[in-house]
Amino acid sequence: MEKIRLSTKDSTPAVRWEAVSLIVTSGHPEGDQFLFDVLQRDTEPELRLRAIAALRNRPGERVARGLIQGLKDSEPEVKLAALEALTQREEVDPSRYVSDLVGDSDERVRLAAIRTLNTLNERREAKKREAAERHRQAQAEYEEKARQYIESQKKIQRGP
Repeated sequence: MEKIRLSTKDSTPAVRWEAVSLIVTSGHPEGDQFLFDVLQRDTEPELRLRAIAALRNRPGERVARGLIQGLKDSEPEVKLAALEALTQREEVDPSRYVSDLVGDSDERVRLAAIRTLNTLNERREAKKREAAERHRQAQAEYEEKARQYIESQKKIQRGP
């Protein structure tokens, strides 16, 4: 395993990626960290894009926070991939990081950032509506049970 770890720092991008991929697919406990390292430090944009693709379906808040780092990348393609991946996740709210991209120099990134913010806002609003509906239903159930209780108490007071 030590040779594979060393290969993640090889001078050839394909070798680096294959080593990271092997570590991740083997279920190594630090697999996500190797992907984070590629995303944050690798010089090849293509490998950073692959890291985002590998991370996008992995569960957990830590992974979502790792994807947020992709929003700070120098390459527009990497930023776009990170935006798309974050739009699909719900563990964290990346809005404040996404809003920084509204002023990006790349028009595609600016547009994607605004679209992502719209999607995140719609999701927040839908959650608020769902919570309000659950509250309304709980209130209605409470009121019905209270009505039933009052009715039963009246029957008890009236006697047989």
